[in-house]
Amino acid sequence: MAVNDLERDFLRMQHQADSIQEIIAGVRMRDAPDEEKKSQVGNLVRYLEMELLDSNWVDNGKDVSGLQAIAASGRAYWLG
Repeated sequence: MAVNDLERDFLRMQHQADSIQEIIAGVRMRDAPDEEKKSQVGNLVRYLEMELLDSNWVDNGKDVSGLQAIAASGRAYWLG
């Protein structure tokens, strides 16, 4: 993976994490039913967790602890 690909993909994960937080906080999808919000958060969490399984992030010096925490809070919201 080229450096710019790594940065681009890491930024994409950060955007997914931002979306999770915005939905939970009510900034996004304000008027959507709870079931729809949870479904969307679930999709985002699954994507993020799948990406976090790749050791490439840590191997290349990326701090993924914040993303892991957001994925965990998103999972709690989605399944709660």
